[in-house]
Amino acid sequence: MPERSRRGTRIAVCAALALALLFCLVPAAPTSAGAAVEPGTSKRIDKATFWALDWLRRHQSPDGSWKARDFTAMCRTTCANDDPARYGDGRGNAEHDVGVTGLAMLAYTGFGHTHKAGAYPEFAECLEKARKYLAGVQVKSRDPNSNGRFGSTRHEQWIYDHAIATAAMAELLVMSGDREALQQVVTDAVLLCLRAQNPGSGWKYGIQPGKSDTSVTAWMVIALKTAGNCRLDIPKERIESALKGRQRLVPARDFDFERGDRLRSHGR
Repeated sequence: MPERSRRGTRIAVCAALALALLFCLVPAAPTSAGAAVEPGTSKRIDKATFWALDWLRRHQSPDGSWKARDFTAMCRTTCANDDPARYGDGRGNAEHDVGVTGLAMLAYTGFGHTHKAGAYPEFAECLEKARKYLAGVQVKSRDPNSNGRFGSTRHEQWIYDHAIATAAMAELLVMSGDREALQQVVTDAVLLCLRAQNPGSGWKYGIQPGKSDTSVTAWMVIALKTAGNCRLDIPKERIESALKGRQRLVPARDFDFERGDRLRSHGR
């Protein structure tokens, strides 16, 4: 992938992920012993989060997805980075629409909304549209290597998108309890996650590719931990076993680390 395209994708993904995690800051704790939280901090975070989520609402596509590349089609005035010379136009890779949609969903669920309810009905509507989109792009097949997958395999990094979408749909199921709309969708997605794992180790691109990747494995762990709370028709031991697998001692040579990553695997 060209570096500019990679950079644009990272910007879109990081923006959505930051929103998905921002809710964790709302019950802010003292930063040091005896230090008090500045009055009004929680309200300011809530307000900033609301406007960030409203930006996502205004840029959701009619099909319910959020586009990594073509989100600007929803702009009244085309969005632009403050420093386009450094960051480009902020547009990512269209192949990751499924993953970016999942990240946006996690931002809304993190703010206390589901597709059924929430303080802001317009945000619940966003989640309902996104739920239908992901359910619509989920593969239904007799092939266990593809059944339950969110999106296509046109690019080798599809497994990131699948893991993120699985985490989002599982979170929606946990919060809403809407088994009619979500249980089978999440069950099929989780079964594919389990099938994709390298035996006794982690995940990388594809189904049991042999080597494992730290970031893919991290997303899979998030998806499976969330799914563990869904009361699916999957023995919980299968999910727990998969999570234990990535904790076993794995030789560092079995892991591929991103450029600049100096970590080594010590079974933690």
